[in-house]
Amino acid sequence: AGLQEKRVDNKKGLHVYLSPNSDEYLLLSRYDGDLKRSLVELINIKQKKIIHTWMPNVKKLNSYSKNEKIIELRKDHKLTRYMISHPWLFKNGDLLIHGQWTPLSKIDLCSNIMWSLDYAFHHSLEKDHQNNFWIPFTLVPNLISAGLDENQGNLVRHFIDDGIMKVSNNGKVLFKKSIMQIFIDNNLQELIFPGEISYDPIHLNDIQPVEKDTKYWKKGDVFLSMRHQSMILLYRP
Repeated sequence: AGLQEKRVDNKKGLHVYLSPNSDEYLLLSRYDGDLKRSLVELINIKQKKIIHTWMPNVKKLNSYSKNEKIIELRKDHKLTRYMISHPWLFKNGDLLIHGQWTPLSKIDLCSNIMWSLDYAFHHSLEKDHQNNFWIPFTLVPNLISAGLDENQGNLVRHFIDDGIMKVSNNGKVLFKKSIMQIFIDNNLQELIFPGEISYDPIHLNDIQPVEKDTKYWKKGDVFLSMRHQSMILLYRP
């Protein structure tokens, strides 16, 4: 209800409009309306066949987090509401997954949990040239705030302090930094609030690692995409 236009012409299932000559694959994270849960599928596009499905134990994933006072994982991210975002597939069938403001977890081919990293991760997940991963996260509790007291709990909207994090393949934190602190360190704090004062001043959407040296950037740098600044920022950790 309320849709402006119908774009799928009541079609169901997978439709391939340009069939590949050889086997190509799609890693698809989606919400299954029949199972009422989020899952990940590996699909052979040419054969239109699901090769494998991952369905992790969401209740167990949430049990590793200690952020329940601020982020109500067991209510807002329970099985029927958890949305797997930007999964990363390894050659052996292991999978890196997270939701929005949920821990980052590595699961195996059988969806067993191998490790979990307890931070409020969100949006993209990208691998760099050293086989480490860059991922946006929100600092909980925040390091920089607008004077709000997070001890008041979920009844008060907490100030969102977005940051960047580099994580190793085995779940070790290699680097983390608040983006607002990056602005402050470089005397650019006026960019934190480009317009109105907001509880969500940055809204980091994507981190893209630099893979080669050029005149303007070096391997190991990262590009940051920030929605509320309408800005792409090049940062050297």
